[in-house]
Amino acid sequence: KIMRNINIQFLIIFLSILFSWNPSLGAELYIQFPNQPIYKNDVFPAEIFVKSQDQAINAIQADLNFPADLLEVVNLDKVGSILKLWPKEPLFSNSSGIISMAGGLPDPGFLGQNGLVATIYFKAKDIGEADFKFLPDSRALLNNGSGDKVALDLKLAGFKIATAPVGLKPKIFELPKDNIPPDSFSPIISQTSLAFDGKYFVSFLSEDHESGLARYEIQETVNGKEGDWKIA
Repeated sequence: KIMRNINIQFLIIFLSILFSWNPSLGAELYIQFPNQPIYKNDVFPAEIFVKSQDQAINAIQADLNFPADLLEVVNLDKVGSILKLWPKEPLFSNSSGIISMAGGLPDPGFLGQNGLVATIYFKAKDIGEADFKFLPDSRALLNNGSGDKVALDLKLAGFKIATAPVGLKPKIFELPKDNIPPDSFSPIISQTSLAFDGKYFVSFLSEDHESGLARYEIQETVNGKEGDWKIA
């Protein structure tokens, strides 16, 4: 009877732990292609998504390998991306078949499914099996104030490039147009002995939520005379 009571108590404790345990599901990085056949000479989009269901993330690095003998990148688009802060523009190499991008977003970060990271437009150069894989340096960071890495599931993807039926013209997906200007901003003129040898300087910041900012340009006016516009 004593042994039976011990077994029952152990079973109750085990079931309590089992049903109260809520493991972290981590995040998932994956790529989606058009739900239609891809033929040689087609230009088509491939969308990189992130999913994080139980932990908010605020930074993503996505390094992707694609078959350079079958595909070439024609454009890399940030329109609609959940990432708003890009320390540098995404890079790609059509010779080595590598795409690399890294960006972040402010608090509260991203929590949910189908978070668009970027859209890559490829041209199919030849027929064959096109396999994609995320490289090990790909990562996502938690929005927890410490930038801890989250367990990231890197999904494989691929599709077949076929010869188009006779008379069928190549598909050319139109690139989305960005007609929305960047956010307005006000330059701030400041001076401190801690920077620029005590000289006056101007600081400013803006965001473009569609395709991102290509550059800032600044124009100085001295004694009423306007100077040339220069890249800041």
